[in-house]
Amino acid sequence: SNSTVTALSVSSNSTFTLRPTMPPPVFMKVFLDSTWAIGSSADSTIAFVAQAIAINSSLHSTATNPSRLTPDSTGLYQLSAQFETSDPALIARRTLTIQDSSAGAIAVGGGAGSSGVLQVNVTGYKRFDATGGYAVARFTQAGGSTHSLSSGVGLTWFSMSKL
Repeated sequence: SNSTVTALSVSSNSTFTLRPTMPPPVFMKVFLDSTWAIGSSADSTIAFVAQAIAINSSLHSTATNPSRLTPDSTGLYQLSAQFETSDPALIARRTLTIQDSSAGAIAVGGGAGSSGVLQVNVTGYKRFDATGGYAVARFTQAGGSTHSLSSGVGLTWFSMSKL
């Protein structure tokens, strides 16, 4: 049954026997642990098999569907991703897209260049109204030759946090 407190009186020197606690924050950051080759004119979902931060193991699996970040509850989430490539001939257009499980775009960013390092960051927000959905980071290259994404926690990564 439900109870209602109509008046609360606390005498001096009272303490909680158990302190109220907040649940741990929902946060996940995954990254490439080795360089990842991308073919010419490729569109690929990036498989992240290394975890930098894993607050809850249900958010990501390095073995089953390693490209997915899966919210464990409904609510508003911030999703961010970055890729870096140091291909010396950046003649192609490269795009990084965060998509939800219905293939809807949450965030899109890209760039092209003539030489050197190309780094692209994207951030978007998604309200997950039901459990079972997920987000992925997709890399698209339009033209150019085969090259690779840089590996490491600060170079090519994907993160999700509940707001």
